[in-house]
Amino acid sequence: GPKPGYIALSSQLLMKLLEEICDEIARNGFKKVIVVSSHGGNGPLMGFFERSMGMKKRDYEVFSIYMGLYDPRKILADIDEGNRDKHPHLTDEDIKILRDYVADGGWDGHGGFVETALMMATRPEYLRIDKCENGDDTLWGGNGKGMELVEKKIDWNKHWGLIYPYAYSGYPGTKVTMNIAKTLCDAEVNRIADIFKFVKDDPRMQALI
Repeated sequence: GPKPGYIALSSQLLMKLLEEICDEIARNGFKKVIVVSSHGGNGPLMGFFERSMGMKKRDYEVFSIYMGLYDPRKILADIDEGNRDKHPHLTDEDIKILRDYVADGGWDGHGGFVETALMMATRPEYLRIDKCENGDDTLWGGNGKGMELVEKKIDWNKHWGLIYPYAYSGYPGTKVTMNIAKTLCDAEVNRIADIFKFVKDDPRMQALI
């Protein structure tokens, strides 16, 4: 729920805002609108929004994609397949950090390794990596409260906050370097660009519409 410092919109207003933004984009001549969400918690909302947009006849289509956390394992797979030149920023030390991440069972959520990298690559002035904690399971891995809801697949708007009371989840980003940050950011940007090209021009997409 809303906390001090937040500016929170109601779900009803947010839905209406998204609808009118899409309508205005279409009014300016675009017949395919892609909504890019960068927050995992938006998943249910975006699913409902897409379906609600189909309840009224429109002369354009709406798609949504999630700007996800690019998995470092994919970077390492490229390197192991002899395609290191696809990631020119990485040094041998950077690659070792990525391999350690995988060996440690690295995973990512809120404020973890990959989100730290994305912030470092785009808005480094807002990143306080010196404030990161490392090795504290309560901080990074959740404190266990509410896990029984997850295990039983029960959704509740408070359960994530119970599991991660400090809003951190994932592998700590204390070892992220600028080279790693640029590499992961470039990979995610390229993935999204490929989706845009597919939706815009690919004959397979046109055949579906």
